[in-house]
Amino acid sequence: MRFGFLIVAAVAVGMFATVAIPTTFLQTTSTAVQSFVGGFKVADLNPLRAVFDYDQAQITAVHTPESLGFKPSSVSIPTFPTQRPFPGLANNTGFQNGQTTTWQNPPH
Repeated sequence: MRFGFLIVAAVAVGMFATVAIPTTFLQTTSTAVQSFVGGFKVADLNPLRAVFDYDQAQITAVHTPESLGFKPSSVSIPTFPTQRPFPGLANNTGFQNGQTTTWQNPPH
């Protein structure tokens, strides 16, 4: 019973709206809505696309070191004294008097 009354009321409001509202009002409202929503696309609601577009804009943007937070500073390299060979080593090879050794692989 209530559902039937709801249907009848909806039909009555629709009939009244078609008769009572002038067509010039509908036309001006229609063009205003089209101009407002004209640039809107359903694809604009995609959050993954929004993140992709934002990242693409950040990558292609021109950034200077100062805009990224890097501050120029001078670089100083400490100097160390040069090392001399240890006493008693010939040519700093680790063997005295030019000795050599052969390395053998251990038996398997």
